[in-house]
Amino acid sequence: MEDQENYNSRRSSIFAFAQKTGLLKAVRFLRVPHNFLTILCYHGISQVDEHLWRPQLYLSSARFQRRLQAIEALHVPVLPLEQALDQLHNGALNKPALVITFDDGWSDFASMAWPLLREYGFPATVYQTSYYSIYNRPVFDTAISYLLWKGRDCSLRDRTITGTDRTYRLAEDGAVADLTRTIHAQAAENNLGGEEKDEVLRYLAQRLGIDYDEFVESRTLQLMRPAEVAEVSRQGRMSNFIRIATSCLRTNRLFLKKFERTGIGLRKPSVNRPFTFAIPMDITGRNSGNG
Repeated sequence: MEDQENYNSRRSSIFAFAQKTGLLKAVRFLRVPHNFLTILCYHGISQVDEHLWRPQLYLSSARFQRRLQAIEALHVPVLPLEQALDQLHNGALNKPALVITFDDGWSDFASMAWPLLREYGFPATVYQTSYYSIYNRPVFDTAISYLLWKGRDCSLRDRTITGTDRTYRLAEDGAVADLTRTIHAQAAENNLGGEEKDEVLRYLAQRLGIDYDEFVESRTLQLMRPAEVAEVSRQGRMSNFIRIATSCLRTNRLFLKKFERTGIGLRKPSVNRPFTFAIPMDITGRNSGNG
């Protein structure tokens, strides 16, 4: 009777813990088919306040750790992506399992996510984009929105970056999103390159009273540099934890050369394994490019 009470108590604790951490659905692993594979796709772990800006994309470090704790408490095996897909394909997956992936290879993976994954012994696959890994500055598309959000108490009227005389009151609903689209469209129309886009970001930050050099120094919304990718890959492979894959069909050749100079090869999915590609898409369904 006491053993049954202890079992019920532990089960209730796990259930409550999963509910608290946002992983209540994970309890269903106890009832799903034996070959059930779930892939958890993460974007980023907040280094500063990104989880407040885009909570649908960024988790705080504390929340991410609680999720890892919940996975550990549920005793669900976490497998490397390639191994999990092989087992699923060959019919060898004999119990529910998880796979963890991260999009784009943001710098916060190296600084925030990887230390926690290593602590819990969970493998992960990182889909690394290349352009902003080499040109290691804030990624233009996302940085526009973030800077506008940071300056949301401001109003902005500036034909230089918007192409219009409209006044944007950033605290109003939809203003940040509208102005983000406008600035992005202006950059595309003028066919701006990476350095020119970075100057736009610097100018925008100045108009909003934000120290751009400090923002760049924080590495917020920047990708891992090739050397960081190589180091994470080296550490991960020593324990079979981390796999780095390309995130688009055309990977920047300069990135590959810089990466290869580190002595560690980049895992590129073969022609026979296209399911390990992650191709960026915009909301219209067209392939989107870098930055």
